[in-house]
Amino acid sequence: MKTKTKFIVPITSIVIGTLLLLPAAVSAQKDAGEAVVTAGAGYSILGMSASFISNTNDSTHNDHFTSNPYVVASCDIGVAKIFSLGPSYGRQSMIYYYDGYSPSRNAHIRFSDKFIRNNFGLRALFHFGKKESVDMYAGVRLGYTVWDVSSTNDNVNYVPKNGGVPWAVRVNLKNTHYTAQAIFGVRYFFNDYIGINGEVSVGPPGVFMFGLNLKF
Repeated sequence: MKTKTKFIVPITSIVIGTLLLLPAAVSAQKDAGEAVVTAGAGYSILGMSASFISNTNDSTHNDHFTSNPYVVASCDIGVAKIFSLGPSYGRQSMIYYYDGYSPSRNAHIRFSDKFIRNNFGLRALFHFGKKESVDMYAGVRLGYTVWDVSSTNDNVNYVPKNGGVPWAVRVNLKNTHYTAQAIFGVRYFFNDYIGINGEVSVGPPGVFMFGLNLKF
């Protein structure tokens, strides 16, 4: 796991924890017609799992996964004072590296597989409280995921017995995958336009997210 990604969860937890300790009468959504644009990054279960699935370094082969943070962008448009609706997009890339020998040990094999996940969705949020500076919200996000799978392996049908992503998984990833997610989050606005937020979600594609907000 890259060092810079290790700070995402602690930072997100601190932000969410701090804001949740604020007085109970907080957090109102904007008025109808206003919008909040968010750009953020965080962790996903798939990304965290991939980083630990395989990490071998012995006499036969060396293989490991690396996963970039899950990057997300969204625009929540106020339909009513406590309800917003808007599009959301997420992207994450993971790379599998393999360096080893064929089963007969007569050929040295070195390749990398790249998996890019693009998720397009629509999220509906309910907003709570009365303070303008803090916005606590919960809702759902429905979407679909499209995978882009590529490899430097000359024979993409060949997957080493002692490493690699099974061919059936590669084929399945090329299908469209529909997703459903429950969202819990909080925003804090420094002024009428700029804020920060943290989100915890249940379901794919993301789990923890920390972002910057622009309200207009």
